[in-house]
Amino acid sequence: MYDINLSLQRRPIKLRSKAWATTAAATLVNLKVTPNQVSVASAAFAACGAALLVQSHFQASPALVVAELVIAPIFIQLRLLCNMLDGLMAVEYGQATKSGEIYNEIPDRVSDFVLLAAAGYVAGGELGVGLGWAAAGFAVCTAYVRAFAARYTPAQDFSGPMAKQHRMFALTLGCLATAVQYAFDGSFSAMTATLAVIAFGSLLTCVNRLQHLNAAMEKN
Repeated sequence: MYDINLSLQRRPIKLRSKAWATTAAATLVNLKVTPNQVSVASAAFAACGAALLVQSHFQASPALVVAELVIAPIFIQLRLLCNMLDGLMAVEYGQATKSGEIYNEIPDRVSDFVLLAAAGYVAGGELGVGLGWAAAGFAVCTAYVRAFAARYTPAQDFSGPMAKQHRMFALTLGCLATAVQYAFDGSFSAMTATLAVIAFGSLLTCVNRLQHLNAAMEKN
């Protein structure tokens, strides 16, 4: 993962200091797994989750629709787990590589995009699909603004209100809420509402980070 300014470039994650997390990272290092491989695995888990979400849109069996909406969040959380472990392995265990930043950033952008766009097909209809693509687009924009701002500030701006962990938490809840809703009345409006929140929150995050950047540049 990170090869420069490691302590300044890491997203603050409370679970990183937990014993189980450090043990898991140490185990992967001992197994000769690299942080870059874990980063790629995060995108693979996201792709699996996205595939389940899209499949639920075309699924004929109501029971399988519910199952896919319940299982997809597991892959979302596995994606986040990989995002945490690759940083631990790179920094705490000295496994960082010169190309690590590529593996840190690109899988994340792909993961956000495919999961949110796929969720749009769960919501269905022009509104749902549109919100999914909007959420995906704004999510990528939040990362772009963060990376752009890092040229002018000493540390990257991971502020919300809809940073990556918030988006994935909202999507996880949205999947589960939609599974329950569909089981009772066969509708998907909970996912539509979830994507509206993520899209609007991601847009606000872009604005918020741009305001922080503007203030920092004016100060300097």
